[in-house]
Amino acid sequence: MAVSQLDRLDLPQTATALGKPVSMPSPTRAERLLVPIELFSDILCPWCWIEKRSLEAAMKKFESKHPQVEFEVVWRSFCLNPLFKTSTSTICSPSTSTQTRLILPKKKPSTYRQSLHANEKLLNTTDRGGSECGKIALYDEMAGGPGKFQPHLDRVSAVGAHYGLKFSVTGDTGPTRASQILIANILRRRGPAAQARVVEALFRSHFLDGKDISDEDVLVSLGSETAGLPADVVRSDLRDDDNGRFVDDEAEAAVEEKGVEAVPCVTVLGKYKVGGYQEQEVFEKLFERIWAENARVLSKPWDND
Repeated sequence: MAVSQLDRLDLPQTATALGKPVSMPSPTRAERLLVPIELFSDILCPWCWIEKRSLEAAMKKFESKHPQVEFEVVWRSFCLNPLFKTSTSTICSPSTSTQTRLILPKKKPSTYRQSLHANEKLLNTTDRGGSECGKIALYDEMAGGPGKFQPHLDRVSAVGAHYGLKFSVTGDTGPTRASQILIANILRRRGPAAQARVVEALFRSHFLDGKDISDEDVLVSLGSETAGLPADVVRSDLRDDDNGRFVDDEAEAAVEEKGVEAVPCVTVLGKYKVGGYQEQEVFEKLFERIWAENARVLSKPWDND
């Protein structure tokens, strides 16, 4: 999780999707335009929650100026790629029977999937306690050692306050793969709006309520209450191996095919890439640029299309 360095904002000179001009309406056309957005995230990343609010604010402002435009945001799987390994280092809650340490590999694994599966294989062979880790210890380890996360927490708290967000790292947590399965299946069963509500609830549960979002019961309750799905359906989805493979494939494709190196990462129209946390104004400028460029492309009469 790159909490102190932002990726480059990639703005192509023309708005294209798969090599073809994007069909955007002139400001007077009655039909609504659907603008697809993908947001790659991991619930462990506090900047992803802030990015959600930043993007939402930008979309709301742009839609008020251009009522023909409608955004559709889809949340995609990404794993921050830590490896949990048994260790004598006591960084987990004292009650756990197997101490667990977060190891950030110095070298990139040969494939994303090898790293992910190594993580899952280990956790699946330990008891429930062995897969849980105190959040503050986890974030400290990711930041470089005891007490190292506090400056990052202070920063995200200050930035998040602009959007009414508060952050806490109390309680335990574990791998986020199960939460990614929930997010993907809510999209499949209930659509983008329900998915966004579930993502918001996951962030709130993790950063505000002190809940363990790797706990199946927590996820079942959240999916049922937020998306209106029967609890047995949510539980079955979480345990379905095919669903697990789907999010593995999606997360691997983000790294290997789409070049996502850190989260949050946003793509608009499949071409415009915004890496790292960005303020609302960055998205507003991107939307206006896309609108202006495509208005020029579509300046000819519509009946001549």
